[in-house]
Amino acid sequence: MEKHIKELFTDKVLEECALSFGLTLSDVTYIGGFENFVYEFKRNSKEYILRIGHSDHREYDMIRAELDWVNFLAKNKANVSIPIESNGGNLVEIVKVSDGSYFTVTGYEKAKGSRPTKEIINDDFCFEYGRAVGKLHNLTKKYKVTDGIPKRYEWHEDILFKNGTSFLPEEDEFIIEKYNELITYLKGLPTDVDSYGLIHTDIHFGNFFVEKNKITIFDFDDCSYKWYISDIAIVIFYLTAFSMDSDTRNSFIKEFLPSFMKGYNVENKLDDFWLKELMNFIKLREFTIYIVIHRSFDVNNLPEWAEKFKIDFKRRLEKNIPLMNLDFI
Repeated sequence: MEKHIKELFTDKVLEECALSFGLTLSDVTYIGGFENFVYEFKRNSKEYILRIGHSDHREYDMIRAELDWVNFLAKNKANVSIPIESNGGNLVEIVKVSDGSYFTVTGYEKAKGSRPTKEIINDDFCFEYGRAVGKLHNLTKKYKVTDGIPKRYEWHEDILFKNGTSFLPEEDEFIIEKYNELITYLKGLPTDVDSYGLIHTDIHFGNFFVEKNKITIFDFDDCSYKWYISDIAIVIFYLTAFSMDSDTRNSFIKEFLPSFMKGYNVENKLDDFWLKELMNFIKLREFTIYIVIHRSFDVNNLPEWAEKFKIDFKRRLEKNIPLMNLDFI
């Protein structure tokens, strides 16, 4: 999160945000967030989430578009964290700040269960994980934007894809060239309803809870129109990219993906063509993380994970070494 946003988010602003949902400062507890400020609170013994985001990150209309889709998914029996209304009967509230910008405030029922860990990974879990993702993709084919609600943006309209290379130094000329080549290639892919639609784009272990193998998905903040295969690439990337060496990564994916896709195929079918494109979408996420590191961190004082990723990504890109081997697909 950018420094100026943190400076704008004063205790007084937080107090106003909380008040819009009938809460006081003592009612809310900060639990984290990378692009947003996320709090939890209780009401009548039930747990809820309060999400506060700055307009520089996501404007009011795009939050409305996000919640329209989430409510559609919930009404069609997808396991998602359901939005709640504010004291004013709105799904989104606005709190204006001193520089003329604003924060958006939204509330949600807290998902049941707890954050998954790699220790729970087995065939049954992989099956249910794939099934949960497949259900979203199947439902999104039927989604029509509600009258009066703006349409959510296309993937290439996100600043990370539209202007991502502006965050990179001039000496990254080779990386910028390869990134632009990939973006150009992806823009030429088919966008029919069976392969492309509004998707979550970030269904990793940090964005769902599990209770008795039942998965409830939340944090749709990054949702956009994109290819379904991208969601699958995100799953694979975050399970393996930061915590496994090359050999471990390859053997894990060989075991994980068949069970995941078996569950996915219960809810939705993807043409085999898209599985062959999986590596390109994993590569897209690698580029995205590299750009985010340069946008959101001091590159001269990086966290250990970011420094390691930055060095390894540049090495592999220069030598044309993929993050993992997917030849078995």
